[in-house]
Amino acid sequence: MNLYIYSDESGVFDNKHEKFFVFGGLIFLDKKEKDDAVKRYKAIEKQIRLKLNTNRELKANILTPNDKKRLLSSINKYFKFGIVIKLDCILKYIIIQKGVSANISTIFLYMICPSKPIRKKVATYRSRGNPELTKHV
Repeated sequence: MNLYIYSDESGVFDNKHEKFFVFGGLIFLDKKEKDDAVKRYKAIEKQIRLKLNTNRELKANILTPNDKKRLLSSINKYFKFGIVIKLDCILKYIIIQKGVSANISTIFLYMICPSKPIRKKVATYRSRGNPELTKHV
């Protein structure tokens, strides 16, 4: 079984310049599911790019509410995860500790991957005699 994990963060893990740090993503349980989602998302993205006449990354602040809804609807049936951290609530020694801010995305992935829905799917897969599990991050 392959887990395909796509994640991204917004902001910097630094309470001097940012108020929030946001981390989120999608987990696909097999290659077909991932390929279908990518195909569907890219088709909608292409339509929006043509409408906006841009090749730049589509940021939420330039999208209409309807465009955002279309993109989000294309991934509704997949496993999503996210976390929003209010940085002024984080202890200063955690933020300034060397290596924490550089590896914060990896830390969150390890927190999220053992979640109950993912464990359940992996257990079902293994109960069918499939011992291999590979994560593609």
